Parts: sequence; structure tokens; C-alpha cells
Amino acid sequence: MITETACRELVRHVPADDVAYQPGVGSGGRTVAPADLAGSSYGVVTPERVYIDLTIPLRRFLVDPPPFTESAEIKAGYVVVDVKSGQVFYNGQRLGDSANAVVVTECRKRFGDRR
Repeated sequence: MITETACRELVRHVPADDVAYQPGVGSGGRTVAPADLAGSSYGVVTPERVYIDLTIPLRRFLVDPPPFTESAEIKAGYVVVDVKSGQVFYNGQRLGDSANAVVVTECRKRFGDRR
């Protein structure tokens, strides 16, 4: 089952021109102190790729599921999103724009268009 968090990773955000980062400028055009104050770096590095396991609840396939199968899942594959390029791969195979669009459409249908 694909989660809302995973869908957010697949849907590439394109910010409006008027919200682009401008150093030293806050909301409403006011001057603010820079965000990179001395000693404020925590060494956080964003990943180049995001990995998403796709699973399906086992109970979907059982007519009369036993109680111990409540949280059992079947691994359906995995999706890798290249953060920089926006390319999406399913089980190592690159999804073309049309396949990617199908996944994005399904995400929006399931979770809405939350940008």
C-alpha cells in the first residue's frame, strides 16, 4: 500500500516564482538576519534518492482471514525517486513520464492535490 508520505515524494513540487528563496528577505519583503548563522550547521545532508517499499495487505486476498494476518503484507516491489532529477524507478525500471503520471494521478485521487 502506498502511503501519503510516499506520494508526497513522487509528486514534484514546483514553487511559484514569487516564493523563491531570497537571502536576507522575509515574508512581506522585510529584511531579516541570514539563516546560516555561525555554528548553526548540524551536518544534515538530504538524500539523493528516496526508497519506497510497496506492500499490499494480505487480508485483501483472503476470503475469511485468520486473526494473525491483520498486519501481514505482501511485498509488491519498490519505488526509487531520484530527488534531483525527479525520475521514478519501479523495481529498477525507469518509469517514463506517462507511467509516472499514472502513479501521481493515483496518489492525487487517493490523497488529494495537497501542494
